Amino acid sequence: DHNMLTGDGTGILAGAGATVRATRNTVVRNATGLGTETGGQLQSFGDNRVGGNITDGAPTAELNPVPAPTTPTTTTTATTTVATPAPATTTTTTPTTTPIKAAVTCRVPWLVGLTLAQVRKALAGSHCKLGTVSRRVTSRIHDGRAYRQSPKAGRTAANGTKVGISIHPTSKSKVKAKTAVGGGATRTWVSGVGDDANPCSRTAPCLTFNGALAKTATGGTVDVLDPGSYGPATVDGSVTIDAAGNPATVLATPGSNGVTVNAPAGAVVTLRGLTIVNPGGCTTGGTGNGVTMGTGGTLHLEDVVTTGFAGAGVSLAPSGNLVATIQGGRIDGNCTAGISATRPSGSVDVSVVEAQLTGDAIGILAGDGATVRVGGSTLSSDTTALSAPGTGVLQAWSDNAISGNGADGATPTALKLI
Repeated sequence: DHNMLTGDGTGILAGAGATVRATRNTVVRNATGLGTETGGQLQSFGDNRVGGNITDGAPTAELNPVPAPTTPTTTTTATTTVATPAPATTTTTTPTTTPIKAAVTCRVPWLVGLTLAQVRKALAGSHCKLGTVSRRVTSRIHDGRAYRQSPKAGRTAANGTKVGISIHPTSKSKVKAKTAVGGGATRTWVSGVGDDANPCSRTAPCLTFNGALAKTATGGTVDVLDPGSYGPATVDGSVTIDAAGNPATVLATPGSNGVTVNAPAGAVVTLRGLTIVNPGGCTTGGTGNGVTMGTGGTLHLEDVVTTGFAGAGVSLAPSGNLVATIQGGRIDGNCTAGISATRPSGSVDVSVVEAQLTGDAIGILAGDGATVRVGGSTLSSDTTALSAPGTGVLQAWSDNAISGNGADGATPTALKLI
């Protein structure tokens, strides 16, 4: 339920003897999207976004959570009048009505900020069950409390649906950053009261992302301990920067980038939960992007906000081929484009799902060499919602909300929800 599956051999595989039910997933850029082995059952609710795989594949069955409407049947019964003697006494019988019992469903409650005991109680009262519990350090103010959940609060699911949480260990737990063999820690931290002269450990965090990146091993993670402003930042290798549920801001100066990615080919960069802002906003198109990727292999943006840039909220114009996923988040008020992707001499493959693009000059621009897929996203109040000049390709699933723009722009190729 609600996963992004990309870059795998098979996105979702129902092996021999297995039954897998899939709903609201995005399955893109895999060797095979949906696969089954002999005896496996892959059942879909018909709302999965599958596209851009070498072989998309198909489910073995489709489940329909909403019964199809039926046409009422009208029956005409002939009326026969039979004369009967009046009874001596009149008895009124009240028919017994059997109430129809509503189906029990799991209404996912709000769990962020609760202790594990409170989480269990909340789930029990909502007809949900506790799923995977992962313990990762975030801000000290969340000791012993949940700071992330999946599915999100407010969703309605089947009775007994499991809800996973990430919870901050209690202060008694010891969490250390492991040191990579090649130098640099596999995990570092930043704090609004940190110092870049520190080792960037949880107890002695750095002040900026650049300070922490300099001490983070390839493939490592930079976590945010508390609210603060930590950028701009330049990323030169595989890394994850995770706001970890905290308001983590990157402030850019006019004409400059918020986060610049210049990593080796094949590098994987993930930015999660960041708010990247040009504080002065913009009035006309120009230079300076929220996130710009010049080199690197794969970019994942999860719940990232980019706003107020004279260039693009997200600019993907790499010197080598690139795969990017943009999941969730908000991209608004950018004076050239919300998302701009182009590589005339190669390819840029971008999947945009469940994002909000509002108030941009162009919501999504797929330039030469770019293929952009869009699903579950809102494009509104843009001067032009969609643009695909030259050899650019735009594809869209049917669950987007595109309206209220100066012009909706290019008509994308339709992708079918599976």
